[in-house]
Amino acid sequence: STDLECQLSVSCKCYEAAHEILVFSNLKEQNPEQYTQVVKRMGNIQNEIGVFYMNQAAALQSERVESKMVSTAEQQLWKKSFSYFEKGIQNFESIDDSTNAALLLCNMGRLMRICAHAHCAVGGDFKREFSPEEALYYNKA
Repeated sequence: STDLECQLSVSCKCYEAAHEILVFSNLKEQNPEQYTQVVKRMGNIQNEIGVFYMNQAAALQSERVESKMVSTAEQQLWKKSFSYFEKGIQNFESIDDSTNAALLLCNMGRLMRICAHAHCAVGGDFKREFSPEEALYYNKA
């Protein structure tokens, strides 16, 4: 893991801890603005982590020889990225922040296109039809 990955992870854990304190000590009701800010920041850091893993997966994909299969490392990065985008969307939706939820949905769409493109490059036969994997990811995008 990189320094950046570690810093992002620690930031996320801090916001999650702050969220838990606000929820379990009933401060959420006493100070709703503070609660909203913590949830928003938690969503933002989850987006940053999702983008971080998505960019790492894209870098692995660009280094891969076209004929090679999608690596397990790439798939793990996709899963991590998707999971963080999903958590961020849930956080933004919980405070009715549709603008930031839309941003994360756009990033999730980019991730799905990266996944589809990775499966497109496998095999090297340039046919006009999508493989089942490509179709799945493009539909998700």
